[in-house]
Amino acid sequence: MTKKQKKHQKVKKALIKFKFTWTRLLPWVVFIFAFLLYANTLNHYYAIDDNMAIFDNALVLDGFGSLPELLTKPFYYGCMGANGNNHIYRPVTLLSFAADIEFFGEKPFMFHHFMNVFLYALGVLFLFLLLKRVFREKNVLIPFIIALLYAAHPIHTEVVANIKSRDEILSLLFGLAVCLYALFKYLDTKQKKFLFLSLLSYFLGIFAKENAITFLAIIPVTVYFFSETPLKKICLLTLPYLGIVILYMMIRHLCIAEFAGGSASVTQYVPHGANLTESWIATVIFYMLKYLKLLVFPHPLVWDYSYNQIPVKHFSHPWVILSIILHLSMLVYAFLSLKKKRAHAYGILFYFITMAIYVNISLSTGATMAERYLFTPSLAFCMGLGLLLTSVFKFGPKDKAQSRLIVIVLVVLSLYTAKTLHKNKDWKDTLTVSLSAVKYHPNSLRVQSTLGAVYLKLAQYEQNPQLRKELWQKIAGICREMIRIDPRHENAWYNLGMAHFLHLGDYNQAEEAFKHNLSLEPDDVKAYNNLAGIYFIQRDFETAIHYFKRFVEHNPDDKKAVNNIGNVYLYNLKDPQKALPYFLRAIEIDSNYAEPHERAGQIYQSEGKYERAIEHFELVLNIEPSKKYLLKRIGDLYRHLGNGKKAGAYYRKYESLQKNH
Repeated sequence: MTKKQKKHQKVKKALIKFKFTWTRLLPWVVFIFAFLLYANTLNHYYAIDDNMAIFDNALVLDGFGSLPELLTKPFYYGCMGANGNNHIYRPVTLLSFAADIEFFGEKPFMFHHFMNVFLYALGVLFLFLLLKRVFREKNVLIPFIIALLYAAHPIHTEVVANIKSRDEILSLLFGLAVCLYALFKYLDTKQKKFLFLSLLSYFLGIFAKENAITFLAIIPVTVYFFSETPLKKICLLTLPYLGIVILYMMIRHLCIAEFAGGSASVTQYVPHGANLTESWIATVIFYMLKYLKLLVFPHPLVWDYSYNQIPVKHFSHPWVILSIILHLSMLVYAFLSLKKKRAHAYGILFYFITMAIYVNISLSTGATMAERYLFTPSLAFCMGLGLLLTSVFKFGPKDKAQSRLIVIVLVVLSLYTAKTLHKNKDWKDTLTVSLSAVKYHPNSLRVQSTLGAVYLKLAQYEQNPQLRKELWQKIAGICREMIRIDPRHENAWYNLGMAHFLHLGDYNQAEEAFKHNLSLEPDDVKAYNNLAGIYFIQRDFETAIHYFKRFVEHNPDDKKAVNNIGNVYLYNLKDPQKALPYFLRAIEIDSNYAEPHERAGQIYQSEGKYERAIEHFELVLNIEPSKKYLLKRIGDLYRHLGNGKKAGAYYRKYESLQKNH
């Protein structure tokens, strides 16, 4: 070997060693990149459903103290009890929240957001390892690019920045990434420990969120496309995972069927009482086109797409027709490419399978459309984009296309990163994310309602009168927007009435709002009480009495309401005879209620029934000894009855208390 050949051999070995070293660093680059993308969420607070899942969830706040209940109760049971949305069963996710509380306390910054970001980065890491295995015949930069595109895609901001959506992260991490990675390790090495790890991981994934049921189809499809395993063996290999699904369904039924009205279905029927009509199916097909649009161009990003942001569509709508053509073309291509095992065909099948549970045609997830539903399916888009870029700009040491590929990938990653970092800021808290959402989705009833609820809570605790009034003005504006979207929204009418009645002083608008509320909800007793208050302030006492009585019809044991009717009759209508039965009824409801005793005593005194008046006044003193002025009044009554001894005793007691005071 010549000197030149030896030198060439040495350089070759050095390049091989360098390549081996930097390829080993790629997983760490992926992990760190994914973590840093969401590091600006670590000081965020709770937002949207985080309160129900954690802050207001008694079982979670108890840490491991409520371990049996965490494993056997519905997801929101600790917040909503047996009457809430109890068809959801995700014990692994609840356990992860409880672990945060057990070890690090309730503050979001302490661990909740950190764990979300850490688990997301870990999920992207295992996705890279999985992609590296399935594309082992290709350049290692291909799975690396796909993993980076997935990590940076802004569609994931809702899942990672919103603590409650950890269920999606755990499902992807365990149910898909670790599960398939370990399964391929088993297929490559024949070591059963990897098969056990794969099954255990899938078990954790499906108990974290039920959407892992779709992975039961992803597992055999992935093995078929990226291995030489015979179809018969693939079917046999899938059976243990099917067993885990059946086990999950059985445990789920045993634990939550009694809370879910006897039904343990994974999803609910079509929401909002909609029938399975052609227009509804057409609208769902339109949603599917919207999902593709968000994958390609993720802007604007909003946490809610419910009524009536996207009006119902029909099959004649151009976008619905385009959606049908596009999706059918994708499916035809995928099935025609099955035998050739093309990666793009796998991506299409992956997308359709993982989206199947969110389609909302015969089943419903409880939301018409949501960006979080794309968390797993977006992997198919990133895979397709990565493969497309690397096929157009091929790798090679002498190929100028490689440098162009790097530039394009960096541009895409930069745009994704900028959007993700910016969108993360919106998830600081419920107010911030709602203000962001209402800019882009002003026709969403849920967005308007959530923003209004935040302002209601702020107004409740605001001490500054001017700021409190400004908050109620905002609440009134939101109520009007909700009524614009849905004129039959009785709660919006009620809150609009409250805003004008108690805080803005416009009694005419308040009256109109409460009457609209009652026309929609005749049994809304609070509105009767408030209307009575409005007419009382306007000195229309007969009408006030009418609405007070309507309120009492629905609340016959409300002692204060009954007593109020008596007060109006006594003081405003000057009719003690009509007032007395109401005071006596209030006493019957609660014999220790002092005010009606005193009012009844006053009426009996005016009628000359001094003994009965004394009886009620003495009861008042037993209940509220501070009303010492009644001592003198009782003394006067005894004097009228000719009992000077008792009268003198009450006078002396009264004078003694006055002197001491």
